[in-house]
Formats: sequence, structure tokens, C-alpha cells
Amino acid sequence: MAHVVKLFTNDYGEKYDNPQWHYVHENCGGAVAFCSGEYFGAGESGCEYKDKEGKITCPDCIALIKTIKTVKL
Repeated sequence: MAHVVKLFTNDYGEKYDNPQWHYVHENCGGAVAFCSGEYFGAGESGCEYKDKEGKITCPDCIALIKTIKTVKL
């Protein structure tokens, strides 16, 4: 399970049509949705969201994670 977030609105109050569960990246000075880089929570933005431990459903986050996993260190 991963820390995931579902964003219902963006910083400008615009609603998302089909909110997905995004992977949360927490190593860039705050919590952000992995694929979009949108900050949420702790006064970082005014977006409406829900976060939990669960399964990633965002196809963009999944594609980025798969790309990163192919990198050989």
C-alpha cells in the first residue's frame, strides 16, 4: 500500500471530473501529487482532497512509476 491522495478541486477551486488516487511524493518540501506536482494539505494550497493508505489508480502516476523502475542505478 502507498500513501495516496484524491484531489477533488485544484488551487483555483476548479473541480476535477473524474478524481483518481495519486501517489503522494513527500520529499520536495511538502506533500504533492506525483504526476502533477500539485501541493495539498498543511496550508500548502486551497484544494479539496482526501488522503489515505491505498492503491494508486491514476494512470499517469502508474506510468511514471513504471518508467522510474526501469532505470538501472
